[in-house]
Amino acid sequence: MSERLVDLHMHSTASDGSLTPSELVAHALEVGLAAIALTDHDTTDGVAEAIAAGERLGLEVVPGIEISAKRERGTLHIVGLFIDPANRRLQERCVRLRAERAARNGRMAERLTELGMPVSIEEVRAKSGGGVLGRPHFAAVMLEKGHVTSLDEAFDRWIAKGRPAYFPKALFDPAESIEMIHDAGGVAILAHPSQLLCDTAAELEGMVTELRDLGLDGIETQWSTATAEEMEEAERLAERHGLLRSGGSDFHGGVKPDIRIGVARGQIRLTGEVLEALREAAQARR
Repeated sequence: MSERLVDLHMHSTASDGSLTPSELVAHALEVGLAAIALTDHDTTDGVAEAIAAGERLGLEVVPGIEISAKRERGTLHIVGLFIDPANRRLQERCVRLRAERAARNGRMAERLTELGMPVSIEEVRAKSGGGVLGRPHFAAVMLEKGHVTSLDEAFDRWIAKGRPAYFPKALFDPAESIEMIHDAGGVAILAHPSQLLCDTAAELEGMVTELRDLGLDGIETQWSTATAEEMEEAERLAERHGLLRSGGSDFHGGVKPDIRIGVARGQIRLTGEVLEALREAAQARR
């Protein structure tokens, strides 16, 4: 297993990906992966389907989630791996979060309409395929209706942070995000650390130290937007702070067509040894 490749960060239609959980599993097999983790944003709704498809087709599927946590600058995402998707406390928190975000989505739709770009929640929901609604779905509707000429324009002019139709989404604080994952029996991993937008290596180290003290178990050392230097720094952080290593493509399918499952933009290669270390840590927690 140690030489076989895995991908421990990806998304399906249960959040903001373009492939269903079953299609994601089939695609992972096509490219020769030995295991994947489904880590949809703030939901586990696709996990059961993915696991069933994996059992049917012969691919290991690790139950996961990606939780968005509070941070003033950049984005702080914490991936949970080997979680129990049926954990009551995890599900209660996710339901609460989705209710708060439904209100936010309504405000976004109202603001876009006020700005002369009518978008209805029904149209956005249709784009989501039944998954968690997010700004990519708003952007897709805006493009389809001719309000913008590209998805990038939708974000850059209208729905990115600080733009006219942006509203902040409900987030958990880092401590609660890690606690949610631990309550569900999983290991908590800092996702794509470059997206924290730390100005210096010292600031990044301080952030990792703070999260480790809150119970963080690991850090992604390979991710889709990373440079070779950023991945090397993440490796050093993992070593210095005694953190597990993880990573993945952050595959979204057609939503981010330049990111390929298993390899991202060609710079990642995650082996089964990483998966086994994470599995052992999760088993030790139970």
